[in-house]
Amino acid sequence: RHGTARAARPDADVDDRLVAAGEPVRIALDRLVSDAGAVVVNVTVANATGDGFFTVWDCAGPVPGTSNGNFVGVSTIANNVLVGVDDGAICVQLGQSPAHLIVDVFGSFPEESTNSTRAQR
Repeated sequence: RHGTARAARPDADVDDRLVAAGEPVRIALDRLVSDAGAVVVNVTVANATGDGFFTVWDCAGPVPGTSNGNFVGVSTIANNVLVGVDDGAICVQLGQSPAHLIVDVFGSFPEESTNSTRAQR
């Protein structure tokens, strides 16, 4: 079924550590979704040490020049992101301030439904 979204298996990994700003975090998705070309994720930033932003991308190239969410001070914020998958993973990077990251995978799109979009880049 070309272009059909699929729900992710309900599962959770908890990695409760402070993530440094400027260091990409590679998140493997193979336990939650298979043969995904793109995923829908909710990224939550908590306990930040100051103002900052986060960027989510497919790990295939350099960090994009735009953010997917901004945070101020010690606030907790969340944002949904539709992101391509490269080699079974996505990457998240914080800018400016360290914080705790929580990434929930809600669903995926199969690889074949994203190939035509990638060819247009």
